[in-house]
Amino acid sequence: MWARKDWTLKELHQRVFEYYRDIFVRWYKEIAEKGSSDRSTKSPSFSKPGSNTPIDYEILMDLIKDESLEV
Repeated sequence: MWARKDWTLKELHQRVFEYYRDIFVRWYKEIAEKGSSDRSTKSPSFSKPGSNTPIDYEILMDLIKDESLEV
C-alpha cells in the first residue's frame, strides 16, 4: 500500500480501511455463517459509532452500503 505525503491523517485512515475492508467483511461473514472463525480465535468486538450496539455482519454491511464512512 502506498500513501501520499499530501493526504491528511483522516484520508490515510479512510484509505487503510478501504484497503482492508474485504478482510473485515469476510471475517464477519464467516462468523455469521459458522458461529466462529477458522482464521482467528478472537471474535470481533466492535460497536456501532455513537452507540453501544455491537456490530455483526448485517450491521457492517449496512454501514458500508448505506452510510458514509466519513466522520
